[in-house]
Amino acid sequence: MECLEDKHDIVGVIDRPGGYPRNGGNNTYSNIPYHRVETVVEAKAMDGGDGRAQATRYAYKIQQARPDRPGLYVLSIKPQHFQVVFSSPIGPVASEHTLWTDLNSLCAYVYSLYNPPSDHTLYDRTITWTERTDLSIPRWTVQTENGCYIDARITFLGDPWARRTTVFHVV
Repeated sequence: MECLEDKHDIVGVIDRPGGYPRNGGNNTYSNIPYHRVETVVEAKAMDGGDGRAQATRYAYKIQQARPDRPGLYVLSIKPQHFQVVFSSPIGPVASEHTLWTDLNSLCAYVYSLYNPPSDHTLYDRTITWTERTDLSIPRWTVQTENGCYIDARITFLGDPWARRTTVFHVV
């Protein structure tokens, strides 16, 4: 993520024993790999642009890096309102701008990260990333009807807002 020109303002990640190393001790998350990201929040100033497009770009990149994530929730916030985006193979769908006084909608976003509606599939349980002790290229375990493939690497990524074709190579 270090090469991104614009970075997420807030990142929700899967915990890692020992945490994540920081660059030079500063407050950065450039060492958090995409396959660890669960959600992102894009914050804009009151007179700033709409954060939905930027949050949606992040969802696209995360879904492309994570073949186990056909669905992903992201959030765009401004001082006057927020907007929830659900990204899936059919593309991104955004809620209306919601005022901060509507805490039920904000709580529904957080709740959906753990227990999504039945028609919002967040995980493909036939593909799981293999935990590694370092932050190197992720390896995947792919379960098919013909068997289980361990330590697979991604060699081709298709469009996450389409068929999501992903090709793995077993090392």
